[in-house]
Amino acid sequence: MTEPRAEVVHVTDREEMISLWPLIRKTTLCDQGDHTDILINCLTGKFFMSKGVLDGKTVGIVVYTATADGSCFVSILQLPNHLKLFRDIFFDLCKQAGYKRILTSTSIDEAPYIRLTGLKRIYSVYEYDFTKEET
Repeated sequence: MTEPRAEVVHVTDREEMISLWPLIRKTTLCDQGDHTDILINCLTGKFFMSKGVLDGKTVGIVVYTATADGSCFVSILQLPNHLKLFRDIFFDLCKQAGYKRILTSTSIDEAPYIRLTGLKRIYSVYEYDFTKEET
């Protein structure tokens, strides 16, 4: 049995970015604006978009930006059932691009996320929502 051919491909075509909208919408965002803002930032070149391709088929996306300190901040990571397969490929691309580290936030359970990504928790964010106060 042959190994699946997996690659991370940088997306620059605007029409293709828009066609990936359903994958963007599936992601729960952690205080990063809304999905439309993220797509607009991709279309204007402020954020970068790459897709995970497995045996010629797009199976997910990652949206990220460079920070002032040389980090890669991942806003959207949507690779259902394929995160571990694409992790090392994406990490290698980030290293080649000169990023010093990868940062992200998540709303999923910490233990599986750490196991799948290899990332470690450096801080937590807590919220008190005034719009949901009972009067």
